[in-house]
Amino acid sequence: MILHARPAGQAPPRLGAHMSIAGGFARAVDRAVATGCEAVQIFSKSSNQWQARALTDAEVRLFRQRVDETKIGPIVAHASYLINLASPDQKLRRRSIDALEDELQRADILGLAGVVLHPGAYTTSSEDDGLARIADAITDVLARHRPRLSHLLLEHTAGQGTMLGHRFDHLRSIIDHVDDASQLGVCLDTCHLVAAGYDIISPNGYVEVFDEFEAVVG
Repeated sequence: MILHARPAGQAPPRLGAHMSIAGGFARAVDRAVATGCEAVQIFSKSSNQWQARALTDAEVRLFRQRVDETKIGPIVAHASYLINLASPDQKLRRRSIDALEDELQRADILGLAGVVLHPGAYTTSSEDDGLARIADAITDVLARHRPRLSHLLLEHTAGQGTMLGHRFDHLRSIIDHVDDASQLGVCLDTCHLVAAGYDIISPNGYVEVFDEFEAVVG
């Protein structure tokens, strides 16, 4: 979780970690409590499978009960690693769009604040084409499913290979080309920022990076 500069008097950022849902969603909350988390990230399904079993009313109710009891939040889900909205392969891209819609539906049912998404890799195409495909895919998903609570959070990536999202202007481009970006947000991964060349380690570098983020993404 990013620690960001904040105005005087504003509440400090809430710290957390990714927790396993093994044994049920409520167990992720219990694990978070045991490790002193104030916020938590989970997978709402297997991160490496397309299909997911339906959520039951009982497990959702127990999960929400534990969230209410512990006051942990925000809680977000990380989307499947298989999703690639930038892919020029139409079959994979369509499957990715359907999977992302399912991720948002599951997040809504669980009452989560957001779904964190790797924007995607353009593979054999171009960077510009990949960014356009991502924006078009998100527009498609949001036209079919308007989340009640959850936001779609574009994760800043480390920049390996043809992966998009490792520059702030990538994120800005996607947001600008989504028909209605009101449900979009950004997730900044500190490890990815450093790997992509953003200096958030030195005091001056930290300030410069977030000044740039404010100027480019807002």
